[in-house]
Amino acid sequence: MNKPKEWWNDLANGDSWIQQSDNYDKNGDQSIGIVINEIGDKFDSVLEVGAGTGRLIGNLSNNFASVKYFSLDINLELSRYVSKKYPRVEVACGEIINLPFISKSFDLVYTFQVLQHVEPAEIDQALRELCRVAKKEVWLWESTGKKHNQNNYPCGAKMHNCHNGSWVWNIDKMLNCYEVKSCGFKKLLLYKIKL
Repeated sequence: MNKPKEWWNDLANGDSWIQQSDNYDKNGDQSIGIVINEIGDKFDSVLEVGAGTGRLIGNLSNNFASVKYFSLDINLELSRYVSKKYPRVEVACGEIINLPFISKSFDLVYTFQVLQHVEPAEIDQALRELCRVAKKEVWLWESTGKKHNQNNYPCGAKMHNCHNGSWVWNIDKMLNCYEVKSCGFKKLLLYKIKL
């Protein structure tokens, strides 16, 4: 089995994510509405890390023309896809543990179910990098494990092997969050951090 980073970086897996994204759109996935309603146009510049097909950041860019939007993914195929599909989004390719941006580049930096795929040896570095490139805030939407209860898994426990691994991270125990709230969707919590 490949390491998670190698799986996500594989260009062939980019095509499968594009197909999966199309299925989300056909089935009325709620994640776009959650992100648009929460973020809106509250920030002048927004970066999504682990943007995949760009469904979230792309839809933000389609709704709020005055904001500058940026996308980063480890998979070059997905970054190319975002660049073509969402021309208002500036695209970069890179890793969450070594973001290719100068410090304090974006008002808001966010992830959506990305940290759960960061392996234990790299989670602390990933969190430091997200905070490093944010000017004002970092928002992290993460899964909480079974039955919408973080306590079913200890921090760092592996939930499953899908996509070469998924871990539970109790972000509020790792960073100083000013708000943690349930999104009522897919056992999801939103962690908000002010810098």
